[in-house]
Amino acid sequence: MELIAERLGGFYPSADIAAGGPDFVVLSVAGRIAVDIAEGSPRLLPQQLPAAPTPLQQVALGYLSGVGRGHAWQVSEQWLEQTPLELELLTLRELVGRLDASDFALVSRASQLLQWQREHRFCGSCGRPTSSSRSDHALRCEPCDLSFYAKISPCIITLVERGDYCLLGRQGSWPAGLFSTLAGFIEPGESAEQALRREVMEESGIDTDSVRYFASQAWPFPSQLMLGYFARYAGGDIVVDGVELEAAQWFHYRELPRIPPPTSISGQLIRAFVAARTTAHESA
Repeated sequence: MELIAERLGGFYPSADIAAGGPDFVVLSVAGRIAVDIAEGSPRLLPQQLPAAPTPLQQVALGYLSGVGRGHAWQVSEQWLEQTPLELELLTLRELVGRLDASDFALVSRASQLLQWQREHRFCGSCGRPTSSSRSDHALRCEPCDLSFYAKISPCIITLVERGDYCLLGRQGSWPAGLFSTLAGFIEPGESAEQALRREVMEESGIDTDSVRYFASQAWPFPSQLMLGYFARYAGGDIVVDGVELEAAQWFHYRELPRIPPPTSISGQLIRAFVAARTTAHESA
């Protein structure tokens, strides 16, 4: 596992918790992540912590290239107060844009796995308690011979292009002036491309074609896998549903509103569109 992690670089997820203690720990307290204020990092060294508690929950995260094996512990706030480090407890949304890609992947994985363990303590078939597998991230019901794996919900997220303009929308609960790309869950039986066309039509009234894959991102709110695409405007006028979106608008690539940070796939889609349009005009 460690050799694979070093060859791939970055973060390599693994369920291996049997081969000794962790090289670093991510601490979670009631859904918030402890961050070392001095280092700006959620990766804490075990030797910097007080005598290791019996964590309320414990999961293996995997390997971080050049760092080693990581665990996530769910601990109490009372225990955390004993640490000599100056720590700050932050929600995942507060960490978006503050951590690099590897560290955000770590805290995303930690949060999702700990939440999954909390919410799946019993077998959905017989109701008996489940137990953790030692070979992979699964919860086992031995009497039923069933394994339960962490839930991942596939979603599409797309930037619709119309020449020098892109379609962005906003929800009423977002900070003032913030617009983003359109997104939605993939329904059973749908392909990602079908879901994209349906979601854009439902939310904005716009039809699309020429779908092009961009990239993907794990998004722990609570457990999405975001599949990013570009799509081309194929017809229609903007009509927001008033439920998913409170507003949608075409924006020129030089006159964008407030957009998500580049650490999010929505921010990456928008910035890639701007870069492509800028290059196209400079070479024209």
